Amino acid sequence: MGGADSALWQNTTTNSGTSWSGWHTLGGILSSGPEVSSFSATNMSVFVRGADSALWQKTWSGSAWSVWHSVGGVIIGDPMAVPASAGTVAVFVLGADTAPGPPHSNAGAGATGPPAACAVPSPA
Repeated sequence: MGGADSALWQNTTTNSGTSWSGWHTLGGILSSGPEVSSFSATNMSVFVRGADSALWQKTWSGSAWSVWHSVGGVIIGDPMAVPASAGTVAVFVLGADTAPGPPHSNAGAGATGPPAACAVPSPA
């Protein structure tokens, strides 16, 4: 969830919602809602549009969160993400030029955003 400070906040439960860990910040400056997708049984990534309108990613390794990583581009609206294949998440966005591009390409000179869909591999 995004907080009043525009950061991403998390609250977790391991017992079907009987008790919760309490809210804690994951940082960042969000300008969209978060989108989460899992790429394995213990790993997941959250994607957001940052204050710079770029696509940003933060990944849970099963034991710790990564730092925020800019995927780049200039996007409009909220990203959407789904598991694509082992170790990969497909992320769908609308670029600022509203023109879709080929998967996993930055479309060359003059491109203002990422393609309509891009495959984002899990961090090593």
